[in-house]
Amino acid sequence: MKINELSKMSQVNAETIRMYRNKGLLLPRQSENGYYEYSAEDLQALLHIRKLRSMNVSLGAIGYSFTHSNLDELLIGIHREYDRLNEQLEELKRREFMLKVTMDHFESYRDNGEGVMIVEIPDDRYDLFLEEKEGNKAMQPWLENMELFTLGLNLPAETLCGETLPEEIPFRITVGTYAPILAMKGLEIPKEAVLIPKGTYLATRIEVGEERFLKREQLEPLFCFARENGYRILGETTAFLFRVKREKDRLRVRYRLRVRAEKRE
Repeated sequence: MKINELSKMSQVNAETIRMYRNKGLLLPRQSENGYYEYSAEDLQALLHIRKLRSMNVSLGAIGYSFTHSNLDELLIGIHREYDRLNEQLEELKRREFMLKVTMDHFESYRDNGEGVMIVEIPDDRYDLFLEEKEGNKAMQPWLENMELFTLGLNLPAETLCGETLPEEIPFRITVGTYAPILAMKGLEIPKEAVLIPKGTYLATRIEVGEERFLKREQLEPLFCFARENGYRILGETTAFLFRVKREKDRLRVRYRLRVRAEKRE
């Protein structure tokens, strides 16, 4: 068969067929007029190459298998691609997890209005303070994988657990994620990281600007909900940034603040 017929049957373009021929992977007969005649064996070899190349096996490994009695190089190439694909699948699992977490946060924000809600957190979370100089080096591997992390807030636990809330409650911005994500990515938990344990949390929306404190009235709905529903505030906090809003010449940042609590006996 001529090259155009072979190309049509194999769905491999003519230029690629010529390249394979020049590398000795196809062995057509050349007629007196200079045209190449491809055999059924050439077609089988071409489809075999096409299959292996579709799995990203290198031409070098394929060519080696054509001229040597063992399949070692070919198997090395297949194993290498198999390992690479598994790495990609693990990465996709991590991205899927974070997309699900992010989607749940945004849907909860949309569906639950301005009120306080109870959230069950099934996994431990670790946060690093964003603007702490000592933690910058530890944070670099996290920031390089920012798609797996979220911005949060940390409020002083002793302030939240006090008898009365002050007029202004300072906060610190954090970057963090859940322990299973760190484990899947193989990222270490730095000694500077703050543990936000799994458990029951009360969640409410708050807005922050340039001031590095929350006003008492921003947290009063959450504390009122805790009192009315028999919850005791334990103090650990984190948050989820769900919106940045531009207002004239300023940016306002909105979080879903979560404060750990437990039901009173």
